[in-house]
Amino acid sequence: MSTSIASRLLFAFILSLLCCSQLSAKGGNMANQDPYKTQYVARTLETFDFAALAEELKAFRAPAIMCIERIPQACHRSLVAPKLQAALKAREVVHLQPSAAAFEAQRALRDVKRNRARTKRKYG
Repeated sequence: MSTSIASRLLFAFILSLLCCSQLSAKGGNMANQDPYKTQYVARTLETFDFAALAEELKAFRAPAIMCIERIPQACHRSLVAPKLQAALKAREVVHLQPSAAAFEAQRALRDVKRNRARTKRKYG
């Protein structure tokens, strides 16, 4: 009997690594947001126990960090990944991103929804 992929996944939400709202609200490249980046590193990354997390993740073949941001550099995971990589003594970090076609399809769908909402507000 085969099991679905979903039944073999384990999800853990790590609240203490959550990005501050100022970072996500600004968008763009994290490297260009020095005050927010500095704040996140100081308040979160410097106090987080990556060794303990690495110990918990040792049993897993491929731990993953997920976020709603499409581009890693626009997200706090670009700051978390190297620290987790070092704690896990991992060889590499792979950032999975949707293809350009998938991104454009998402954008088009979002535009359709916005236009529909505008039309509804305008004409009731």
